[in-house]
Amino acid sequence: MDPQFYKPIFLHLVVLLSLFSLPKTLPDKMDITLKSNKGNVIWTISAVFILWLGLRENSIFFGDTVNYTRDFIMMETTSQYDINSDRAFYYIMSFIAKSGLGIHTWFLLVEFFYFAGTAIMVNKFFTNQPLLVFAVVLASFSFYTYGVNGIRNGMACSLFCWMLVFVKEKKWVWAVLFALFAVNVHSSLFLVVAAFLLARYYKNTKVYICCWFACIALSIVAGGAFENVFQNQGLLNTGKDAAYMSNDNADMDMFSKTGFRYDFLLYSCVPIIVGYYYVVKQHFEDEWYGLLLNTYIITNSVWVLVNKSWLSNRMAYLSWFMYGIVLMYPLLMNPCVKGRKTKVTLAVVGNAAFSYLMWIIDKY
Repeated sequence: MDPQFYKPIFLHLVVLLSLFSLPKTLPDKMDITLKSNKGNVIWTISAVFILWLGLRENSIFFGDTVNYTRDFIMMETTSQYDINSDRAFYYIMSFIAKSGLGIHTWFLLVEFFYFAGTAIMVNKFFTNQPLLVFAVVLASFSFYTYGVNGIRNGMACSLFCWMLVFVKEKKWVWAVLFALFAVNVHSSLFLVVAAFLLARYYKNTKVYICCWFACIALSIVAGGAFENVFQNQGLLNTGKDAAYMSNDNADMDMFSKTGFRYDFLLYSCVPIIVGYYYVVKQHFEDEWYGLLLNTYIITNSVWVLVNKSWLSNRMAYLSWFMYGIVLMYPLLMNPCVKGRKTKVTLAVVGNAAFSYLMWIIDKY
């Protein structure tokens, strides 16, 4: 298949999946403990996407796939490849390369982790409507991008989702192992793990929202200073050469421009507004929703500080990978939601429409 058709086909499929997954009825008062039988459907869809994307060819239409293919070939042909960061990711890549299993074995493994983490999480957290939430996550802005371009970041975020499942099941050893695995696949996941731990011990959502607004003000006034701090700490480091860092070889994705990203700020604020309404105004008390929402706010606040940087997509996805989950949780896991059907429909259609619009204007 022509590589340029992958993104539009994926996007159209997940938009249609979102629409067809909408249930005919969603009562205001609902038994959230009911279990759906859609788990096999989710895994079937995941398997199709894993095979389709994992067997993709080496093309610039897949962004950093080209660079990872180059690294893989170097690992196959030389013993001089130095691994200085994200060791779990590159050691596994090196093992597969030196075993002669081929580049597609490696990409299939990456796609497996990417889709499996999401599938496991929605099945565990949304027992009543897992397929709908799975569709929302797949249709979320930038999900496709981190499946074929920023694959280290995408894989690490999916491993974090896996970690959350182990925490929910109180399998603490596995939770710690997957947290370490995620951080060693992409070091920026240290921020997400730290945010989760903070959210676990300090639970005041209202304070976190106030901090988020404060970060917006700080970014407008002194965003450059924070960019320097994060650059020095390696959180905005791509590991690429100087030409890449100087923007001579700009990202082919949505963050190729500089300046304060009001459009992406408006996108990011939707789950926060929904969270404010349900947690602060409606007093919806759910331990896991509070954890997920507060983790999202913390990580998104860090992104806000550096959102002028053309490399800030490295930070944005650290909150955006939870976007669909945080957005849908209070609408589906709250036993009583007035106008539930209308609100869920608006959330699902709005999420898909934003991604579709960004693709039309060539920002996805």
